[in-house]
Amino acid sequence: MDATMLMNLQETVQPWPNLPDSAIATAIFGQHSLIPIVEPTSPVLVEPDGTTMQRGTDIRFLRGLARRNGFDCYVQPEPLTGLDQGFFRARKLLGLPQAVLSVSFGTETNVQDFSVRYELAKPTAAAAVGLDVPTKSLQPVYAPAAVEAPLGQEPTLLREVPLPFADAVEPELPRSAELGRAVQALVDRSSWAVVAEGAVGLDVPVLRPGGIVNIRGLGRLYNGSYYVTRVRHTIAPGRYEQRFEAQRNAVGETGAEIYVAVP
Repeated sequence: MDATMLMNLQETVQPWPNLPDSAIATAIFGQHSLIPIVEPTSPVLVEPDGTTMQRGTDIRFLRGLARRNGFDCYVQPEPLTGLDQGFFRARKLLGLPQAVLSVSFGTETNVQDFSVRYELAKPTAAAAVGLDVPTKSLQPVYAPAAVEAPLGQEPTLLREVPLPFADAVEPELPRSAELGRAVQALVDRSSWAVVAEGAVGLDVPVLRPGGIVNIRGLGRLYNGSYYVTRVRHTIAPGRYEQRFEAQRNAVGETGAEIYVAVP
């Protein structure tokens, strides 16, 4: 288990006045002796408009803040020092893949127990109407499409006809700019509807959440780049296994995928 287990033991009720979500994340990671890898955010609730309140465990609270900013929040060790880092940032979708995973690819197959699913009901557009505190007026916000870079040729939300639609509710955001960011984050998150799971062994480099893997052998729809969201390592005498989960927000190949292992 990682440090998130300890961050989920104690319920806390605490105000975080006049602080952006990124500063709150930095402070909570520091309380748990984690090195913060935090992307800056603008203030959400500033007096007299209101105060950000924590009601729950540290990790659940941070993941809630991350969701409304369109961020991921997780903990993993730094590869060279082994020191735990706390991540609170947007997904990094550019760069070389950590590994090339081959499914049903003859002698080059390096994935076992593989499955892939396409959650067709998940992608959605969203809208919300909030009361903008400074102007005392109703402020509608609408997010018709995801703005994150697609990891394939056809973004999942653009494949939906008719376009699904959700009413978003975020009562703690009194300003339309912050409400718009939260609604857009909801749409971006919904677009990650293709989920791959499987197990790999010693013939695959160590996989880390927050990186990209390229998967082949799945056919035209599912071949391509995936974003790693979870890895569980099993170490036993004579056996090492990585069970992973990875997601993508599109289907099809772009033509830029690299299917050669990176040393």
